[in-house]
Amino acid sequence: MSLIIDDEFAGKIPPLTEEEYRQLEENILADGKVIAPLITWNDIIVDGHNRYRIVQDHPEIPYEVLPMEFLDRYAVIVWICRNQLGRRNLTDEQKKFLVGKRYEAEKKQELFHGNQYVGPNSEEESGGGKKYQNQNSETTSEKIAQEIGKSEKYVRLAEEYANGVEAADEFIPGIKNDILSGKLKCRDKDVIAIARASPEAREDLVRKLQAPSSRDAPVPTEISSPEDDEEEDSEAPFDEESDEDAAEQAGQSEGIPAAHSEDTIDDVMYELNDALESMIFRWNFCFETHDAIYRRKENLKKIRLLAKEGINYLKNIGG
Repeated sequence: MSLIIDDEFAGKIPPLTEEEYRQLEENILADGKVIAPLITWNDIIVDGHNRYRIVQDHPEIPYEVLPMEFLDRYAVIVWICRNQLGRRNLTDEQKKFLVGKRYEAEKKQELFHGNQYVGPNSEEESGGGKKYQNQNSETTSEKIAQEIGKSEKYVRLAEEYANGVEAADEFIPGIKNDILSGKLKCRDKDVIAIARASPEAREDLVRKLQAPSSRDAPVPTEISSPEDDEEEDSEAPFDEESDEDAAEQAGQSEGIPAAHSEDTIDDVMYELNDALESMIFRWNFCFETHDAIYRRKENLKKIRLLAKEGINYLKNIGG
């Protein structure tokens, strides 16, 4: 069977390192087959791009295909992003990118197919590809934020971050993977600035991402006066903060790291909180996607034993 690799779909999936890809290939060859089925939509690969590439090099290896139904391409992207967020160890940059692309896709779904979250006070019923009074992206960002345990601001900034990363890759192919893998350390506000800039101004901003001076510059710590805040508010799209303050504030409180300085207890608390939120999100995701498995009595006992290990560890902190 000949399957299709869609660049847009594949581009949402964090790439494997050379070592990870080689290990996956060795595992498949050792097993003599691809154990997990390739998930497809209209013969387009949704999940399993690396496995498919490997079997193209080893046509003797059998594999199975699991077709799935999706409303449209946006629904596929949402599924991909949710699926990837629940798998593998991801960098903070990859998490932000996936949340941002999911938010963007869900907004487009909402625009073309109607918002299922429209309330009873909307002027007309949702649907038909029209956008109505209460049919807006805020309900979408709120839903996603609640699901991933972040704020709405994090979700909205994540979309701009993702768009900035993709815009940068148009000028310097390959920089997307460098940023998302953490190989190229960039301040989030610098990436977001690319998304907000005019097309003609973007290339210069992208080049600056590679300049050490722009990456290592200290973050200003001055507190602006009320007059300055009022002046910035007229142009700031995020609440009462300026563009830069919004990005930095979201970074410090929502998992988007700001520039590094001497570590403080706030830095430690941020890291611990982010780890805790990530654990809760991944456990909930596992329970939701494997509901029938974890509800079996014999399996539930194993899960509780594993949870007990974590509880005992937390109880012994500082002891």
